[in-house]
Amino acid sequence: MSQSEAAQPGWRRNFTILWLSQLVAMLGFSTAILFLPLFVRELVGSDQSAVSTAGLILGAAAITSAAAASLGGRLGDRLGHQRVVAFAAIALTLAGIWIALAVRAPEPRGATT
Repeated sequence: MSQSEAAQPGWRRNFTILWLSQLVAMLGFSTAILFLPLFVRELVGSDQSAVSTAGLILGAAAITSAAAASLGGRLGDRLGHQRVVAFAAIALTLAGIWIALAVRAPEPRGATT
């Protein structure tokens, strides 16, 4: 065991927990993406509109993710990475709670019931 490993006990356990948590989160998001076109098709009606809308949603998510990663990296350099990761985890938890409390999706424009 090197001197640096002895100075920071438990980092391997912490890294393993972080890695497994990230794996579970990404599997959850990936699973949700599989059902997105079916959900969108039910909202918009036609198959062609569903494909276009689902593509726009996934594209917007990718662009937002890239922008957030860039911003998070800069904030991490200025404020400390632990603070930024903790804030991001809290924000993700609050967003998840907000989504879970949604009773129903809003009706699309022009929809008739």
